[in-house]
Amino acid sequence: MKDALKISQDYAALLALTVRQVFGAVEITISAPGTFRDDDVIMYMKEISSDGNINTVDVIMPSHPLFLYLNPAMVGYLLKPLFDFQAQAHYPNPWAMHDMGANFPNATGHPTGNDEPMPIEESGNMILMALSHARFSQDQSLLHLYYPVMRQWAVYLVNNTLIPGNQLATTDAAGPLANQTNLAVKGIIAVGAMAKIAEITNNTMDATYFGSVAHQYIVNWTAMAVSDAPIMLEGGLHQQQHVKLDYQNSSTWGIQFNLYMDVLLQLDIVPKHIYNILDDWYPTVSQQYGVQLDTRVTWGKTDWNMWCAGASSSPKVRDLFVSSIMEYLVEGTSAGPLPDRYSVINAMPEGTRARPTVGAHFSLLALSLTKKD
Repeated sequence: MKDALKISQDYAALLALTVRQVFGAVEITISAPGTFRDDDVIMYMKEISSDGNINTVDVIMPSHPLFLYLNPAMVGYLLKPLFDFQAQAHYPNPWAMHDMGANFPNATGHPTGNDEPMPIEESGNMILMALSHARFSQDQSLLHLYYPVMRQWAVYLVNNTLIPGNQLATTDAAGPLANQTNLAVKGIIAVGAMAKIAEITNNTMDATYFGSVAHQYIVNWTAMAVSDAPIMLEGGLHQQQHVKLDYQNSSTWGIQFNLYMDVLLQLDIVPKHIYNILDDWYPTVSQQYGVQLDTRVTWGKTDWNMWCAGASSSPKVRDLFVSSIMEYLVEGTSAGPLPDRYSVINAMPEGTRARPTVGAHFSLLALSLTKKD
């Protein structure tokens, strides 16, 4: 807790509520008795309360800062069954699979490709987590072993992420939406991450190609995503530069939590002025219990708000996210395990509880390790 206390008392209290909930959702398996190999450790995670999927990629993704901080090898243990299944061509789609099976603990995959489709979301997540695992664990084996399937996903992203179709993102409770800025930027950052993976694995032509695409796409994204148009907020018409929820609608806004991976991996894909726009914007739209996901809903999520805190370069904005989450939790509106989705207006839970996604609360401590490198 000493590292957390260096940030704030509220942050240390938040992490004290987090660890048991994450580890309560995972099982660690080893080889059969008499055949143990230390390269055959696998972890399985249950997606609790939202459904019963096993190793859901966009549930591992928010939780993985906790593992990066405590034991980054565990990220590899979670990713390995997903990589193995798809590298052996058991999955027919060109993008990354959503989960390892619909019903925990049956890790049977989706050989017919009928999993919940989140093509950009999960392809970006797998590439980004593979690189974060390699960086934090100093183990590059996944990058070398699974390079071909990651390259396949990166090519999919090159063809689809700048102008996303009507797809679901990890915030699937809000429904699908075309041209989502936060989804698009995840894919762009992942293409930039693929350039780093290609560099590490000595695929120099790929490194040049993916790096060039990522930097060109972020220029295009910035032109389409940022708006100076007036927007109706609670206090009336407000004119302030903001990032839209979707390219086509200047009267919308949404949190851009996917920028966290650009910061964590030190990719420097997203221009500094985008972070400044967001740091100026979030206090403007913050409610008593935090910042809502976007203009479609009045609920927020502790995991993604903590990623916004991690992406912020402003200690004041970081502390705003942390303290508002703690204010929600001390209201005591739920007798169940920590619900990660809740109303930012009245602090009432919004149907989820006990989910391992709260590992995202470790976003700031994971960054503290990055800064030591």
